[in-house]
Amino acid sequence: MDHDKSGHGVDWHIQDSAVYKAFTYYKSCMNENYIKNDGVKPILDAIEKHGSWNITNKDWNGDSWKLEKILARALVDLNTPAFLSWGISRSLFDTSKKFVTIGGGISAYDRRLDRKRFRSRFPQDYLEDEDPDTYDDYKILMSTIFKLLGSNSNSTIDEEVNRIVDLEKEFKKVKGHSTGIDELKKNIKFMTVSELNKFTSYKFDWSLYFEEILSGTFETIPSYKTLMIIYPDNIKKIVDWLHDKPKSLLANEIMWNVIRGFVQTLPKEYREAEDKYIKSSSGITIPRWRICNLLTDGLFQYVTTLLYVNRHLSEDARNTAEEMFKEIKSQFIDGLEEQTWMDYATRAQARLKLQKMTDLIGFPTVIKKPGILDRVYDD
Repeated sequence: MDHDKSGHGVDWHIQDSAVYKAFTYYKSCMNENYIKNDGVKPILDAIEKHGSWNITNKDWNGDSWKLEKILARALVDLNTPAFLSWGISRSLFDTSKKFVTIGGGISAYDRRLDRKRFRSRFPQDYLEDEDPDTYDDYKILMSTIFKLLGSNSNSTIDEEVNRIVDLEKEFKKVKGHSTGIDELKKNIKFMTVSELNKFTSYKFDWSLYFEEILSGTFETIPSYKTLMIIYPDNIKKIVDWLHDKPKSLLANEIMWNVIRGFVQTLPKEYREAEDKYIKSSSGITIPRWRICNLLTDGLFQYVTTLLYVNRHLSEDARNTAEEMFKEIKSQFIDGLEEQTWMDYATRAQARLKLQKMTDLIGFPTVIKKPGILDRVYDD
């Protein structure tokens, strides 16, 4: 990511624009003095605002702590899909339709900069088996961060670190993982909010969860709204599993998950602790500019896509690809009449499916409309 206006075809100096915010974020990530001067106050403030925990707040108690609200706010405010994930996705069965989509989330352990990053249409991640020694290095990282944040009791830290790691290992087994698109299609169900509440035995208040996610907007998700549930049986298992866990342990895992997403924005000693962990667990060293690229891309995906498109993809190339796709689809539709092995009903169904297919060519053109793109990153 560089700052050449002409190279990207956009002026990043326009304040309050999405592009300006992305570049400002990247520049602040690269600014060591800025990070040093801010210290840990921003992350400590975020922890307190989002339910707190007993690692830095010895007076913490769970009397007013509500799991559904904490998960929703961590997801919306801090980009942390702990345990569960929420998003808007196109249906695999009819790409012209979009649904509020519920899937399994992630644990703090999954937030690895050295992992191969990918983007999926669905909030699922594909986990591989880990070397047991990696968890030892991970425990060292966690205890180091906890001590740096001000938790002074080594015995308490060690105990809590072990509890969190055990929780994350359990979650990995409960959540499961996908092995491919064919299996995924077999494990998608559509149900209303009311049906989802019933399906999970009312152990998780989905209505409250959605209400909190949409808090501050003019949107609501009524009880009769149809949702798309990815691996519903696993979602039920996750809810059952969460229901029996101590609030203090869940709070600590959620806040640790948040911290892992922001470690590289903290002072040098925090970043060095994670760099050491990445080096010991994967054998690689990630340069600072690359880390800041990854963080910026994670928060400003549409902006970084726009910058890439402007530099590497011409409008003519996209239009040509679009015309080719339309021609191919038209030929398929016309050719259905020649498929004598199909009966009339089957041909009609195939034709309808092709006609309803959404054309996703290259990149979403909406990112080239500054007003719309800016509104995406209003907050």
